[in-house]
Formats: sequence, C-alpha cells, structure tokens
Amino acid sequence: MKRNITLLVLFVACLFVLSPLFASGDMEKASSPKKIVFMFPYDGNSAMTEWHNENIKLYQEAHPDVLIDKISSSTGDDYLIQVTTKMASGDDIDILQGWTLARMQPFAEGGRLASLNPFFEEDPAFRDFLQDSPLEATTFNGEVYGIPLELATEVIFYNKAIFRDAGVSVPSTYQEFLELIPAIRKAGYIPIGLGNSEPWTGTIPYMMIAERIGGLEMYENTVMSARGKWTDTPFVKAAEELQKWITLGAFEPNVNGIPAVEGIARFNNGEAAMFFMGSWSLPVFYEELGDDLGVFNLPTMENGRGSDSHWIIIPNQSMSIGANSNYPEIAADFLKFMLSEERQQKLAKSGIIVTTKVQLSKEEVNPVQADIIKLLGNSTGAMYPWDVPMGNALGAELNNAIANIYDGANPQKVMEDFQRISETER
Repeated sequence: MKRNITLLVLFVACLFVLSPLFASGDMEKASSPKKIVFMFPYDGNSAMTEWHNENIKLYQEAHPDVLIDKISSSTGDDYLIQVTTKMASGDDIDILQGWTLARMQPFAEGGRLASLNPFFEEDPAFRDFLQDSPLEATTFNGEVYGIPLELATEVIFYNKAIFRDAGVSVPSTYQEFLELIPAIRKAGYIPIGLGNSEPWTGTIPYMMIAERIGGLEMYENTVMSARGKWTDTPFVKAAEELQKWITLGAFEPNVNGIPAVEGIARFNNGEAAMFFMGSWSLPVFYEELGDDLGVFNLPTMENGRGSDSHWIIIPNQSMSIGANSNYPEIAADFLKFMLSEERQQKLAKSGIIVTTKVQLSKEEVNPVQADIIKLLGNSTGAMYPWDVPMGNALGAELNNAIANIYDGANPQKVMEDFQRISETER
C-alpha cells in the first residue's frame, strides 16, 4: 500500500507530459432518443458542476439521439446517502460520480457497477490516456470499476492578505503554527474557518495532527490494516492537541452547529485566515481570493514521527457505469467524451489536478495549482483520507467521534468508544 500511494505522488510531476489524443467513437444514430441517467453531486457553481453541465450540453448537441437525464441535487454526506440508496435498490443509473477504495468496493463486489475492462480492451488509446496509479483505487479482483477524475490532496489554504494584516507568515515549525492562532484572533479574524455540521471536514485537521505525532506507520497499522488500536497514544494525543487549538481560539464557538457552506463562506469573504480542505475547492477559492490565496501543509512536530512532506492524497470523483445501464455503450462513449483531451484540458485549466495524461503548458495552470503540484512532487509519503479506505459505515463513525472532540468530550473515552465500534464493524 505504501508503494501504491507513493506512485500517486510521483505521477503528479508528470502533469505537463505530452500524450496522444483520443476521440470518442461514432455511434449509429437511432430514430428515437435514448435516455441515459447521469448522477453527480451538485455543488453550486463549482468548477466540477459547471464542467459536468457543459459536458451534457456539448454531448447532446453532438448526439441528438441521446437524452441525458441528470440527477444532481445534493452533495457531501447527503449525496453519499443518495447514491447508496439508489445502488442498493438497483435503480437504473447509467453513469455516476462516486468514490474509490472501500467506499466503492461494496458497489463493485455487489454487482452494482459494470467492469470497465471490456471498454479498455476495445479502445486501447482510451486506456493509455489514463494514468495507471489512480486506477489502483478503483480496481477489485482485477476489474476496474471507475475512473477518478482528479488527484485530490487536503491542504491548508490561507489568505495572504489576512496574514499580512496580522503580521504573521507561513509557519515553518509547529510551534509557529500554534502562535498564528492568537495572533490572527487578536487581529480580528477567525484563525481557521470550519463548519462541522458535516463532520468529515473537521476530521481533516485531526488526521494531519495524528500523522505528525505518530507518522505513516501508525496510519498503515491502524487505518489500513486494523492491526493497531485507536486507543494507541498518537490518536489520543492528537485529540488532545486538537482541543488545545480550540482553547487557543482556532475555531468559532459551537463549530459543530455551523453548516459547512458557512465555514467556506467565512474563508471566501475574508473573515477566516485559514481553511483545511481538499484541492477540489481550489477553483472557487482562487476565483474569490485571486493572488491572495496560498497553500501550505501542517508543519512537522518536534519529536513527532510524521513530516510536513507527508500529504493526504486520494484519487477522487470516480466515474462509473451502472451494472443496470440500459445503454452501456452510450454511457461508455459519454465517459470517453468527458475524458477526452479537450474536455480534460478544460477541467485542468479550472484548477483541478486531473488524473489523465493531459497536454498543458505551465502558463495555462492556475498558479496555486502549480504550487500544489510542486509540493506533491517533493513529497516523501502520503496517506488516504481515513474515512474512504475505512468504508462508509466505519468512516462515518470516525467522523462522528472526532466531532465529539470538538464538543469537548474526553479524548481517551472517545477513542475507547471508537475502538469498540471499530472491532464490531471490521
């Protein structure tokens, strides 16, 4: 597993590699429209949502015999519930955007998703355009069940203007990071914007802290292999450290009651100095903050086993074909269209770090996106966001456990309770 996720880091440096183009195959025209159902999360005016909507428009214009019926009304945890419900009921979903690893595994092994291997065999150029490493996260028993659209990394975004106003700079040590919090608070800003009503967002800082204390070995032993215990010292100390941040005033009061969108708004509106989030938010943040947007990773802790060159990385936004698709060939052709050179260029230029061998010049890349790519290229290790490889049920329990930490619960007790849940679920 360490080798596989390291490969994800290495291929980021190849974003600008030239690669051959491929095109969607022509399909025979039919006299009556063929309707395919396309399901993806609705995330306002995000770059990904706008890209999906444009794909639908362009594809239907080129294929008037096809009608694409989109289901896009929720996001985050609500979308996960919606997808899970529709997959469990066997609804006819032709193409859908989902996740990877243990979140995808039940759908793949339960016969809800179609293997993409036959389509790769029919169109080798299509397969060659895809980077190999991201597909490892969607492969089960030798069959590929999805194509991730992006290589997402969870980072600390920051507002350079607020940092200047508060008289602080990007911290090079963990102690300097802690000193940022009261300095930013004194300057009249929220140090870290967070709306934890969807508790996975609040787990991001916790994962970073835990890695800096216990290192990647802790992650491999407990998160990935279930050999360690959640009551081990790094997990408890990480919870205690997170509560230290709270005591210093890092977040707004009652952060668990704040909607996630409001936390984002605090950062976009210049009320919050920092925001822990995935790189999928880069396009929106850059549109709002422009050259005042910057990124960094949580610094290395003194005497800790982790490192600021270790990143949280995940092949994300995976596109799959439903096993009950009425028109699998059309679904595959639409998928190829989305993953064509032209459409991938458009997605990459929006600020998304794509997983294809897309051809781009450095001048066409968002400067913060370029910074992230450079940082990842210098990475010495990485881990997946924990709730994804742990699966839907246990991952949700982890996020709820960490939400209790924000509410002031005893760290030792929280981790003891979660250890019992983990033993039951796994």
